[in-house]
Amino acid sequence: MECEQKFQREIKLPKIEPPVDFTHRFGRCNYSKDAQLEINNHYEVEYLNQNKAENHFMIRVNPIKYKIKRFPRLSDTTQTYTLNDGTEAIFGTTPRRMLFNVLVFEKDGWQYIISSDRRSVTITGDVLVQVANSI
Repeated sequence: MECEQKFQREIKLPKIEPPVDFTHRFGRCNYSKDAQLEINNHYEVEYLNQNKAENHFMIRVNPIKYKIKRFPRLSDTTQTYTLNDGTEAIFGTTPRRMLFNVLVFEKDGWQYIISSDRRSVTITGDVLVQVANSI
């Protein structure tokens, strides 16, 4: 709610989570009125399991004005999905050292980046799409 107040608009989050156990859930609002720092404004939710490192899931919500461009990179894009509402979503990977699968799409003036640890055999691209469809 704090982030919605700062951005002066609603941030819709998924109604479902991936089908794995999480022991911790963290949310963070990055917001600055400083014009030089505005580009970093976003809301982020992170889900972790302290006993299973591969159970790592994140949602980052950027205002379209400050969306991350060319992400995932075209060379990393593995599939394009169409969400239930007709929105196009791009599935790909982060650079090798970070090891995340990502699903990126735009909805209601926000850019959503939904990601999961690539080591997870449960949280696949199809699961990320299911989560995205629940927004």
